[in-house]
Amino acid sequence: MRAFTLLALPLVAYALPAIPFGTHLVARDDKVFYLVDNECREKPEQYDKLIAALREAETIVKTVVKEWWDDGQHRDAADAYLGIQEDVDIKNDKDAKIAYANLNRVAHLYGTTPAIGNYVHFHCKDHWHRCVGDEHDKGRPVVASTKNNEVTMCDRFWLETTTEKKYDTYKDLDEDSINMKGLQSVDVRVVVHELMHTDMIAEDRKHIEDRLYQGSRVYGSEVIYEWIHEYKARTADVINNADSYALFVMAVYWKGKFGYLPKPSRDAVLNDKKECNGQTREYFSRDPHYGHIDGFCNDAVNKYEPGNSGKHEKRYYEGLPEEVKWNMQWQASGHEDAQTVLDKCISVFKDLIDGCDTNDHLRKHGGGFTWASNGKQEYQFTIAPVRERPTRSRTPGKCDVYYKFLYDEFFLRGGGFAGYDYGQDQLLPKLRSCGVVSEWKFTYFDELADDDDAEWEAYGRLPIGSQQWGCVRDAMQGAGHEGSLKCGGH
Repeated sequence: MRAFTLLALPLVAYALPAIPFGTHLVARDDKVFYLVDNECREKPEQYDKLIAALREAETIVKTVVKEWWDDGQHRDAADAYLGIQEDVDIKNDKDAKIAYANLNRVAHLYGTTPAIGNYVHFHCKDHWHRCVGDEHDKGRPVVASTKNNEVTMCDRFWLETTTEKKYDTYKDLDEDSINMKGLQSVDVRVVVHELMHTDMIAEDRKHIEDRLYQGSRVYGSEVIYEWIHEYKARTADVINNADSYALFVMAVYWKGKFGYLPKPSRDAVLNDKKECNGQTREYFSRDPHYGHIDGFCNDAVNKYEPGNSGKHEKRYYEGLPEEVKWNMQWQASGHEDAQTVLDKCISVFKDLIDGCDTNDHLRKHGGGFTWASNGKQEYQFTIAPVRERPTRSRTPGKCDVYYKFLYDEFFLRGGGFAGYDYGQDQLLPKLRSCGVVSEWKFTYFDELADDDDAEWEAYGRLPIGSQQWGCVRDAMQGAGHEGSLKCGGH
């Protein structure tokens, strides 16, 4: 059960023991107590954010329950996200009664310390490694994870904005520009989602899951709406899906703020355009840069605010042959939520690395990617190498080994490999297979050497032995030198 994340309020809290329902339809009004673990106090700003989100969740859900169940309002939102059709008599419908009973429990959150009983326990550290996604997460970062009554808040939760900030971003837009896909990424939605997973909410009713649709978890306004209205999911399944409740609650909330129910998704589709850099001598190696994708994108999204322009730039391996410039920019016209932008950023940079090859699939040119709508380039991503590198037809490589009575010494020159690690990852470990390496020195040139396009030179000593000429050659080739190579010296 994975979804969004919430930390809990600062008070230690325990819940009263559950009373069996039997019919699964009775809504109880006793309090749902919760505890926020003391570890959450280590970062006061996060602690305060969780407390505020929990309190707001209780307030919003309480209003939603009253207006929907007691006053008969918001049948359009219930139809859209709970699959309860507008003409249903909710007071006499089994599925509606179950949905009400579940929501009513969230409306009775209580942050205090009773003497005995169960409680929902919020953690700010991933003690059980629940923040690692599985095959159903499709590579998306986990925002929170819940098992039984234990809720683990993952790092991604702290990027979720508040309803107040989200409203400020959208309040001046016209109705065509406002949709649930853009509005849904807020911390309160995460809180409601995770609470729906807990045993304290479902009690003896059916445990509320993350249902699957087309191999993925049923998350988000677009997917839930399609699942209900195109796939025709059973209402009993819909009210057994945690995000259905979270989106219903948020849809009612935003309906109250804007005066109408926002559409599930934007009408204007963002179009993709990718351009790879030309076949120049500027390239970079795949593996060292591929590992930076998640870190770069998370740093970028930490700066990102929908409705505001901004950018994030970073150079990796600055001053070295593998130096690459990464860039992400966004315009004020972009209103995609942070999670959507993060997912897009990760997928785009994977494509710009793996999809913009030189003639060698391990050497990459990089390129640019634009995500645009209505002619506006709302999001731009670029990755570009900075320095000229040796051509494949002229891969520099030279090795000389000299016998010095007490030791053998070697002199190496190379390029097109070992361009970022000072030989530590591949070259030096392979040389150590020849014996203990001493007096190791590795130096990068400021630019390609005029005589042989070399990017670096290295020196070291090895134990004496006639095999060292062949062993050093094999180490160079094993570290990445292409083509034939013969070690000279004497």
